[in-house]
Amino acid sequence: MDGVAGEPPLDTRPLRRVYKGVLLVVAIWLAAFTAGIYVVAAYGRPWVEHLDEQIGERVAEQARRLANAGLTAEAMETYRRALALKFDDPMQKVWQTQEFLKLLLDERQYEEAVQVAHDAIALDPNNGLPYSLLNKALREAGRHADAAASAKEWAQWAASSQQYDAQAWAEYYAGQSYLALNDNENALAAFQAGYQASPSAENALAAARILCGQQRYEEARPLLEYVISHDQGAKRDRARELLAESAS
Repeated sequence: MDGVAGEPPLDTRPLRRVYKGVLLVVAIWLAAFTAGIYVVAAYGRPWVEHLDEQIGERVAEQARRLANAGLTAEAMETYRRALALKFDDPMQKVWQTQEFLKLLLDERQYEEAVQVAHDAIALDPNNGLPYSLLNKALREAGRHADAAASAKEWAQWAASSQQYDAQAWAEYYAGQSYLALNDNENALAAFQAGYQASPSAENALAAARILCGQQRYEEARPLLEYVISHDQGAKRDRARELLAESAS
C-alpha cells in the first residue's frame, strides 16, 4: 500500500519539476561553455596574442615606478622579466631596454650593461645612444681593448649617419682607451680623426699633448692655439703651458 494509513499519498510532481529545471540549467551552461570554447578557438587567438604582447609594456612600467621609488634591485629584476616578454609597440621595447641599460650603469653593473647594450643596438641599429652607453660600460669595466674597438664602431656609425659631433666624441674615447693600453700612436690617430670630424678642445688638447711629448711642436702649435681660443677653463690654461714649453 502507498503512504501511511490515514494520510494521503506524497505528491512528487514539484520535485520532478525542480529536477527537470536543474537539468535544463546545466544543459544550457554546458552548451554556452562549449560555444565559448569554439568562439575563442576560432576567433579569439589574435585578441589573446595581442593581450600577451601588451604584457611587456605593463611590466616595464612597473619597473620604471620601482626605479623612481629608489627600489633599484627590484626594478632591475622587473626590467629583466619585462624585456623577456612581448611588446605591442617595438619602439617601447627599444626605449625600455635603454632605460634598463642606464639603470645598470648607475648601479655599476657593467658586465650586464655590456650585454644589454648589445641587445639595444640589435633592436635599433640606427640609434647612437646604445653605442655610447656600450662604450661607457666597457671603459668602466676596465676592458680597454674592447672599449677602443667599440668606440671605433661608434665613430664609424656616427660618420655614416653624418653625426660628426658624435663621431668626434667616439674618437676621443677611442683615444683614451688606447692611452690606457699605452698605444700612443693609435691614440694620436684617434684624437686627430675626432678633431677633423668636428673640432673640439678635448681632441685638440689630447692630440697636442702626445705631439709635445714626441717633440713635434710645429704640429702641436695650431691645436694648442685652437684650445686657447675656444676654451675658458683648465684646458685653456694647460694649452698655454704647453705652448710656452714648445717655444722655449
